[in-house]
Amino acid sequence: MATKHKIFVLDTNVLIHDPNAILRFHEHDVYIPIVVLEELDKIKVGLSELARNVRQVSRLIDSLPEVRVPTLVVVGADDTDFLPAAEVMARKIPGAAHVVIPQAGHGANVDQPGAFNRAILDFLAQRL
Repeated sequence: MATKHKIFVLDTNVLIHDPNAILRFHEHDVYIPIVVLEELDKIKVGLSELARNVRQVSRLIDSLPEVRVPTLVVVGADDTDFLPAAEVMARKIPGAAHVVIPQAGHGANVDQPGAFNRAILDFLAQRL
């Protein structure tokens, strides 16, 4: 019996407590919101176990060019702090799709839920 394709959104707690969580969704898509990446960046300094875990997650993120699953990078057009990061991620991940949501800031899914949902659904429709 075939496994149904799923999408998993990983939050900060999942990644700081299991730095290998990214690797556990073999046939499924993984979404890591940019806000999670920001939170991880704040935690990675220090000698605590959490800081070590976050550094491990960072190393995994540095391996983006090795990603071999369908990837969609979404960013709000008004999120000027993260437009460059989104472009880098989209360039580093082979075959990644990149969508900039007009009139949206850091919370593109909140600012423009219709456009955000369309981007996600269009991306999934091309792959399912």
